Amino acid sequence: MATPSSLSHLGKRQFVAMIAAIMAMGALGIDLMLPVFDELRAHFGLDAGSTDVAQIVTMYFLGMAVGQVFYGPFADRFGRKPVLYVGMAIYLLGAVGAAMAPSLSVMLAARFVWGIGAAGPRVVAVAVVRDVYEGKAMAKAMSFIMAVFIIIPILAPSIGAVIAALGPWQLVFWFCALYVIALAAWSTRLPETLMEDDRRPLRLGPVVDAARQVVSNRQAIGYTMAMAFLFGA
Repeated sequence: MATPSSLSHLGKRQFVAMIAAIMAMGALGIDLMLPVFDELRAHFGLDAGSTDVAQIVTMYFLGMAVGQVFYGPFADRFGRKPVLYVGMAIYLLGAVGAAMAPSLSVMLAARFVWGIGAAGPRVVAVAVVRDVYEGKAMAKAMSFIMAVFIIIPILAPSIGAVIAALGPWQLVFWFCALYVIALAAWSTRLPETLMEDDRRPLRLGPVVDAARQVVSNRQAIGYTMAMAFLFGA
């Protein structure tokens, strides 16, 4: 396991702020675009009261759900940073594709890709904290990170409205693209936190064994169900 001392060049505050910013990527991809729904309806020729545009949120969530299944095993095999950058690259591709989408169907496809990209940083961020901290120190770090994660959905619609006021709706999508580029540059300061001895082979047996450990842990399942109901609400 990596130790806090391995982050000495980064500093605890910068490390926690960086992980919080990485976690915020997923929320920004959802809540930042809520204020431009009317503009999207007009752009794609939908009725003023059409709910079809809400599918951009649904497709994003589906992408995140699918992506998380794969990022965990890959992050355990190849390390946190390569998987983090792959997720960021897919996130960027989805954001650019959505910004340039000529139709709603292309937009929805781009949003699905975007969600797959968002799943990677979300998975890696938690894994990195677990690599570095344990016990009360981990709980303290995760408490701050999750506080930021909760605040972002509150602030993001207002930020999106300000961005939309400056120009066309595409600016909101381009903002997300610029955000992930800036974050990728910043995260180059993050060291690899998964030691070679802790890596799992990317084979069916070890992956199934890891999954069995999770689903057989009552506490893990309890928290998973709580999060599912929270997001469902």
